[in-house]
Amino acid sequence: MYITINMAVTMVTVLVAAVTDIRTGKVYNAVTIPVIVLALVLSAAHLGWEGLAQSLQGIGLALGLWLFSNLFGRVMGGGDIKLLAAIGSLQGPRFLLLALACSILIGGGLALVLLLARGATLQCFRRIYSWLFQRVICQAPAELSPQTGGVRLPYAVPIAIGTLVAFLAL
Repeated sequence: MYITINMAVTMVTVLVAAVTDIRTGKVYNAVTIPVIVLALVLSAAHLGWEGLAQSLQGIGLALGLWLFSNLFGRVMGGGDIKLLAAIGSLQGPRFLLLALACSILIGGGLALVLLLARGATLQCFRRIYSWLFQRVICQAPAELSPQTGGVRLPYAVPIAIGTLVAFLAL
């Protein structure tokens, strides 16, 4: 029953986050923070210290992903990272890695489809080349700006789809 509750809470959370990200461009703390707290309580209540440790490891992995993404100039927003922390706190670090891998592949595919549909592919690749040149060759701080010719991908959507795919893969 504990696993079913965690799955349900995870799916509701990612779906709510995807809808709010599509509508407003944000993943709200009011969605993610209570879920993280609930996950810690559920894990401790049902699995004791081991469950609490697993939830904390999931949160820690999300924090590590945030630090890693900042090395590349804020690749993911804070709301997306907190959403990943919520998933990790509910499902643990192994599931989070699987869901993240699925999300990255789905997000890349969706981004490419959006760019092709809007005719912004060449412009995007030029910006990526410029960013890589500044970051790697010149070793200058560079940030990927969110404007890509008006093309925006609310990343909670691929996270939600990737999480569903990860559940189906188990």
